[in-house]
Amino acid sequence: CGNVFDGFSTTFTDIMGNIEQEQERVTSFLSKCAVQATQEAHLFEECMAIQKKIMGEDHIDAANTLHELALVYFKADNCEKALECAQEELEIRKRVLKKKHDSIAKTHDLIG
Repeated sequence: CGNVFDGFSTTFTDIMGNIEQEQERVTSFLSKCAVQATQEAHLFEECMAIQKKIMGEDHIDAANTLHELALVYFKADNCEKALECAQEELEIRKRVLKKKHDSIAKTHDLIG
């Protein structure tokens, strides 16, 4: 009768190797997502600058773009910039919309 643990070390080693490979794949994927999110943020910032020039600072479309930009920054794990965008979005919405508008509540929810 063989030792119960004979195959255990081989199986454990195989499992750990698979876990390490999966961790590498996840890390690589997250890195690619961060790069993509950074590129997206750059495009949204360009759109934001154009919108502000054409429509002015207090236009609802500017608030919508800031909302999308905040989401992109969250995706890029840049919480500080995401919060800045969400707060600027909130200020625009407060100036443009009624105080109890649904989108103001949604922006508060985004900020936390």
